[in-house]
Amino acid sequence: MKEKAKILLFFGLAAGMLGSPSARSFELLVPDFQVNQGPGTASAAAPAVAAKTTNEFIVTWAANGAVYALRLDSRGKPLGEEFRVDQGGGVLGIFDPAVAVDGNNNFMIAWVEAHEIVPGLHNFLYARRYDPDGNPSGDAFLVSESSGWDRSAYRPTMAVDQNNTTVIVWYYRNTEVMCENGTIYARRYDASGNPLGSEFFVNQDTGCDASWYPALAVDSLDRWIIAWQDFRDYGMNSYDIYARSFDSTGSPIAADFRVDQAAGAVDALSPAVAADSSNNFIITWEDRRNGDADIYMRCYDSNANPLNINVRVDVDLGTAESLSPSIATQPDGSFLIVWTDYRSGNSDIFVRRFQNYYTSLGGDFRLDQGPEGASAEDPSLVVAPSGVFLFAWSDNRNGAWDIYASLWGEDSDHDGLPDYWENTYPCLQANTVDNLEDSDLDGLFNQLEYENETNPCDADMDQDGLSDGEEVLIYGTNPLIPDTDLDGMPDGWEVIFSCLSALVADSSSDADGDGLTNLAEFRHLTDPCRQDTDHDALSDGEEVQIYLTDPLLRDTDGDGYSDGEEVYGGTDPLDPDSFPKQKIASTEWSYPEGESSGCGQLTGSSPSGLWILVPILAFGLIRFWKNFSRDQ
Repeated sequence: MKEKAKILLFFGLAAGMLGSPSARSFELLVPDFQVNQGPGTASAAAPAVAAKTTNEFIVTWAANGAVYALRLDSRGKPLGEEFRVDQGGGVLGIFDPAVAVDGNNNFMIAWVEAHEIVPGLHNFLYARRYDPDGNPSGDAFLVSESSGWDRSAYRPTMAVDQNNTTVIVWYYRNTEVMCENGTIYARRYDASGNPLGSEFFVNQDTGCDASWYPALAVDSLDRWIIAWQDFRDYGMNSYDIYARSFDSTGSPIAADFRVDQAAGAVDALSPAVAADSSNNFIITWEDRRNGDADIYMRCYDSNANPLNINVRVDVDLGTAESLSPSIATQPDGSFLIVWTDYRSGNSDIFVRRFQNYYTSLGGDFRLDQGPEGASAEDPSLVVAPSGVFLFAWSDNRNGAWDIYASLWGEDSDHDGLPDYWENTYPCLQANTVDNLEDSDLDGLFNQLEYENETNPCDADMDQDGLSDGEEVLIYGTNPLIPDTDLDGMPDGWEVIFSCLSALVADSSSDADGDGLTNLAEFRHLTDPCRQDTDHDALSDGEEVQIYLTDPLLRDTDGDGYSDGEEVYGGTDPLDPDSFPKQKIASTEWSYPEGESSGCGQLTGSSPSGLWILVPILAFGLIRFWKNFSRDQ
């Protein structure tokens, strides 16, 4: 039956893999899933994401006047429940969350709070730090020192350098100036969350420039690149993209510079920026030089010298809008740009991949999997050290606005096993189709090893005595932990005995009624389904708790007489010099397998009633006399 199941499983997997080949090595690893866990709120929006060195993820978002966050494992599974980040208290609005993770996997979340200050609402920027397990490291603290009745903070963005210094960048909007100007500010925090000085001015234009929507990246030399949309050329009545680089101390390396190259009154908006492994940085933005909004990008070297001209990213030839790009780079220099796209009539999430700043890896394609007519927008993405990308966005497929996400990664051989996973194990090959092989001969194909998160090179990953295949295909136990039901008894031991269950916590039960709990049976290595493991006419409970004999040895003291013969013959089963003068009928007393004798009462020709007390009392007197003689 087991072999037949394996054959059917083999052909099922083969048909599935052969029937759905992928045209790209960039594959969907985990389909769309909802991140926010509460009921539909119709307001979950503005997701921001970050990755830990352990390949886990942090997602944060705003909903119902609060900021929430959730930790996800490397497969997108929740690590605990979502938690509220802000601390409330008289706040009239909370929005624009951002998140960054340091090298120790502590993370910081920033957000904007609207407070009522006469003559109206004014925004303050706050942040809060968390340890790697999502426990807050203190209360929320104010970041924007100049927030008040004349200045409101908006749109924070964050990054962490190699020294675990966190940089937060945002813009102020001056509510007392008629042209509604904006200015870009930044502030630095050390690894403990202490501010490294006050906030400081980023952009250089001091006129009515309306500098808004900053984006931030940090390279491996701890230099920051800050980009923003800038209205300094207000005579043309349009926004441009400007950027400026800073060293690790926050000192500017050079003057700010214009990024977009469109001529005339053309808006360039909503930039995003990322640094690659060569310390080049790529800036992407939405651009209206063609009438409708398209996505453009430009690359610069580590000294802020341009490496190319403006390059269009989206390939939509119609007039649909492409908005709000986000970008992430991989260690090999490749990168992805994702954005909100309206080419299908409603908003969807589109993405395009680039090998480098001058070579694309195919055209753009839709990322979200929502039904026709549903809207998806405002995407954010991050890549984990494993090379897996997490995409998150706002989505109304359920009628309310929720946060959705999916995981994507490279699969060079198109076998359903991502490269990062195959490269982790020496028995696999990322360039060889080996998903239907059983590398460790444990009964699980490599495809099932990936799906169950087991080690394809180790037949018994949790070392519980059961192969991973037996656990998954036969017993239904968890191959990742040795004790599925957490009752103190390993799965491999429980499946041996028919009276136990590896899926039910039964350690405190006494399956055979011998006076020992199942857990005690495990610790003494006795048979939990048989009262007398060694067939010496004493129950396991009597041996362990009364006579102190070995329940695994029929003759504990090795004098040729079973422990039961000695006890019922009135001699000491622990003393080889104490034994009955002659064999007695109890020599053959035993507990037949599967038969319970109940409360120590022996079967067969054993004594009954009060006679059972005679050998017990004799045994006690012998032990007392020996101890008394020794003391003398």
